[in-house]
Amino acid sequence: MNDRLLPIGTVVSLNKMDQKVCIIGYMDPITEETFKYYVGCLFPTGLKQEKTIGFTEEDIDNIYFMGYQTEETLKFTKLLKIIIDKFNSEE
Repeated sequence: MNDRLLPIGTVVSLNKMDQKVCIIGYMDPITEETFKYYVGCLFPTGLKQEKTIGFTEEDIDNIYFMGYQTEETLKFTKLLKIIIDKFNSEE
Protein backbone atom coordinates (compact mmCIF):
# COMPACT_ATOMS: atom_id res chain seq x y z
CA MET A 1 0.00 0.00 0.00
CA ASN A 2 1.11 3.56 -0.62
CA ASP A 3 2.29 5.78 2.24
CA ARG A 4 -0.97 7.77 1.94
CA LEU A 5 -4.55 7.17 0.89
CA LEU A 6 -6.16 8.21 -2.38
CA PRO A 7 -7.88 11.62 -2.14
CA ILE A 8 -11.63 12.16 -1.93
CA GLY A 9 -13.08 12.51 -5.41
CA THR A 10 -10.91 9.77 -6.90
CA VAL A 11 -12.84 7.54 -9.31
CA VAL A 12 -11.88 3.85 -9.38
CA SER A 13 -13.12 0.50 -10.60
CA LEU A 14 -13.27 -2.36 -8.13
CA ASN A 15 -12.59 -6.04 -8.69
CA LYS A 16 -15.79 -7.97 -9.46
CA MET A 17 -17.86 -4.79 -9.92
CA ASP A 18 -19.01 -3.30 -13.23
CA GLN A 19 -19.80 0.28 -12.20
CA LYS A 20 -17.14 2.79 -11.19
CA VAL A 21 -16.94 4.13 -7.62
CA CYS A 22 -16.06 7.63 -6.35
CA ILE A 23 -14.24 7.93 -3.01
CA ILE A 24 -16.30 10.08 -0.62
CA GLY A 25 -14.66 9.31 2.73
CA TYR A 26 -12.41 7.08 4.81
CA MET A 27 -12.55 4.33 7.42
CA ASP A 28 -15.93 2.66 6.86
CA PRO A 29 -16.54 0.55 9.97
CA ILE A 30 -17.68 -3.02 9.33
CA THR A 31 -17.49 -4.10 12.94
CA GLU A 32 -15.86 -2.58 16.01
CA GLU A 33 -12.68 -4.51 15.15
CA THR A 34 -12.49 -4.09 11.37
CA PHE A 35 -13.06 -1.39 8.79
CA LYS A 36 -12.53 -0.63 5.12
CA TYR A 37 -10.07 2.15 4.24
CA TYR A 38 -12.34 3.86 1.74
CA VAL A 39 -16.01 4.82 1.60
CA GLY A 40 -17.41 5.27 -1.88
CA CYS A 41 -20.57 5.75 -3.87
CA LEU A 42 -21.47 4.63 -7.36
CA PHE A 43 -20.20 6.85 -10.17
CA PRO A 44 -21.67 8.74 -11.98
CA THR A 45 -25.00 8.38 -10.16
CA GLY A 46 -23.68 9.49 -6.77
CA LEU A 47 -24.98 8.78 -3.29
CA LYS A 48 -28.46 7.26 -3.44
CA GLN A 49 -30.48 6.38 -0.36
CA GLU A 50 -27.33 6.77 1.73
CA LYS A 51 -25.89 3.52 0.36
CA THR A 52 -22.10 3.45 0.49
CA ILE A 53 -19.47 0.95 -0.57
CA GLY A 54 -16.57 0.10 1.75
CA PHE A 55 -13.35 -1.10 0.12
CA THR A 56 -9.59 -1.34 0.54
CA GLU A 57 -6.70 -0.66 -1.81
CA GLU A 58 -6.56 -4.38 -2.62
CA ASP A 59 -10.11 -4.15 -4.04
CA ILE A 60 -9.15 -1.43 -6.55
CA ASP A 61 -8.74 -2.65 -10.11
CA ASN A 62 -8.03 0.67 -11.85
CA ILE A 63 -7.81 4.40 -11.06
CA TYR A 64 -9.65 6.53 -13.64
CA PHE A 65 -9.43 9.97 -12.05
CA MET A 66 -7.39 11.30 -9.14
CA GLY A 67 -9.37 13.49 -6.74
CA TYR A 68 -8.55 17.00 -5.62
CA GLN A 69 -5.29 17.27 -3.70
CA THR A 70 -3.87 20.15 -1.72
CA GLU A 71 -1.00 20.32 0.73
CA GLU A 72 -3.57 19.98 3.51
CA THR A 73 -5.17 16.83 2.03
CA LEU A 74 -1.76 15.26 1.40
CA LYS A 75 -0.80 15.74 5.07
CA PHE A 76 -4.20 14.44 6.25
CA THR A 77 -4.17 11.28 4.12
CA LYS A 78 -0.57 10.52 5.09
CA LEU A 79 -1.43 10.85 8.80
CA LEU A 80 -4.60 8.77 8.39
CA LYS A 81 -2.56 6.06 6.65
CA ILE A 82 -0.21 5.93 9.66
CA ILE A 83 -3.20 5.50 11.97
CA ILE A 84 -4.65 2.73 9.77
CA ASP A 85 -1.30 0.91 9.64
CA LYS A 86 -1.02 1.10 13.42
CA PHE A 87 -4.57 -0.26 13.82
CA ASN A 88 -3.79 -3.11 11.42
CA SER A 89 -0.57 -4.04 13.22
CA GLU A 90 -2.48 -4.39 16.51
CA GLU A 91 -4.89 -7.01 15.07
